[in-house]
Amino acid sequence: AVMRERLDRVIKMRSTEAQGFFNRVGRRWDELRTAAFGSTFSHEAFLSLLPGDWTVADIGTGTGHLLPTLSAQFKSVIAVEPAEVMLECARQRAAQNELANVELCAGDLTRLPIEDARVDLAIAMLVLHHVPNPDDALREMFRIVRPAGRVLIVEQEAHENQDFYERMQDHWWGFDADDLGRRLEAAGFTDVVGRRLPTAAVEQAAADSPPLFVLTARRPTNESMPA
Repeated sequence: AVMRERLDRVIKMRSTEAQGFFNRVGRRWDELRTAAFGSTFSHEAFLSLLPGDWTVADIGTGTGHLLPTLSAQFKSVIAVEPAEVMLECARQRAAQNELANVELCAGDLTRLPIEDARVDLAIAMLVLHHVPNPDDALREMFRIVRPAGRVLIVEQEAHENQDFYERMQDHWWGFDADDLGRRLEAAGFTDVVGRRLPTAAVEQAAADSPPLFVLTARRPTNESMPA
């Protein structure tokens, strides 16, 4: 009984100290947590909700920024990049991180070097505005995604910022989300869902960059590719 009372006092004291600590740090808590654990762990944790046995295509992988995260979560990753220098950077990233389940390919985004219906998820992260014909790219994504498979697209909203357009060497001035959703449907996808993505206001103001949005869609089951 005496030991239990001592334990209860210690627990109560620690609880009071913890409350005092959080009251003191208050507004600095996000800063402290980010300094300790980084800013992406919570987002990466949500990835664990997705099936780990998926094969995922990272279309227009660039320097392979997503590859360590995708490699850790999914069984197999196919990364496609048309720019030779960027592809070499992605290869170096994959080697440095020992990403044994990542396959890197040089390829045109409108003629992907991936077999029909091979992947469970195709990702195009800030890619389509660099492609002369995004409809061809969407049809290719439809082709490589298995029936009931998914597509995830992140894009810039339509804008008129000449400096940003020229600095980033874009082909398109972003997209209207509803219009891009209709393009997905024309490519054969269904269940299109979109929403605007929050971005850091200070960073966005500094870069004068357009807002972003995300679209997800599904390839129907037992339905042939559109003509």
